[in-house]
Amino acid sequence: MNTDSDNKLSSGAYVSLSELQQLRHFAKQCSARSGKSKAQLGGHHQSRSVSRGMEFEDVRPYQAGDDIRSIDWRVTARTQITHSKRYSEEKEKPIVTLVDQRRSSFFGSNPCFKSVYGCQLAALINWVTIASGDRSGGIVLGSHQIGETRPARSHKTVNRWLQQLSSANQQLSARVTDKFSMSDALKRVIHTTQTGTEIVIISDCYDLDDDCEKQLFYLSRHHRVTLLWVVDQLEMALPNTAKVTISDGQNVSQLALQRSISEGFSARFAAKEARLQQLCQGLRIRFCKAPVQTPAIDVIMGLMAR
Repeated sequence: MNTDSDNKLSSGAYVSLSELQQLRHFAKQCSARSGKSKAQLGGHHQSRSVSRGMEFEDVRPYQAGDDIRSIDWRVTARTQITHSKRYSEEKEKPIVTLVDQRRSSFFGSNPCFKSVYGCQLAALINWVTIASGDRSGGIVLGSHQIGETRPARSHKTVNRWLQQLSSANQQLSARVTDKFSMSDALKRVIHTTQTGTEIVIISDCYDLDDDCEKQLFYLSRHHRVTLLWVVDQLEMALPNTAKVTISDGQNVSQLALQRSISEGFSARFAAKEARLQQLCQGLRIRFCKAPVQTPAIDVIMGLMAR
């Protein structure tokens, strides 16, 4: 899907606060185009809507006027008395977005770096959540600090978090040294997030180790979790050319590519993708590969359509 809003998305190595704020206007259209009155973003295959819908409450003896489709046939057979299922409006489900803004994400080919793309995804998720009437917050995993904004139902809160996000993004460079790991950020999520909160993790997963898997196991038992795996086309497959030009923003170099190197590179990427898919399937975590070359808007629309 291509829209005029695609042109508003940042390109290059950095993103500004104003660019993330502008995505608010598209988020309203995003909810409308999805065909849903409320946005659906995260959770595994058994999850309900991020925002309010109808959820099961209890079972009671059948009463005149009850919808016959609500009859609980198992309870009816066991008790020999007709029972109906009762539903009530689903309670609010806040959403917290964990965004990775460390050195490994400061990489990309076209149209932008992974770090910028992650910011776009996070901003859209938060604006869509607010437009749906639910609380939104976030955690920024930066190279030098972990920033947090508690979920709230206000534009002021989203703007404050986007300020943290854009600030962490603009501090990135090829020479920065990471002081925090993904494990550190997941521990922060565990300790500060209310049970039942929707969790969306946006990362390139370069340091997703055994400790992270243990923390994801805990999170998946208490939350609905979605993993957006941010990747660049150069990580999936090297160019079909004899030489490739690379740069750290200051220096430019050319590397000679051999066929065996390219094949091994692609094989390692495929193995990592398979491992992540297997991990998420085992933990009942929703997994979505998000290539930078796919408009962030399309990724969010795809999540809402599931």
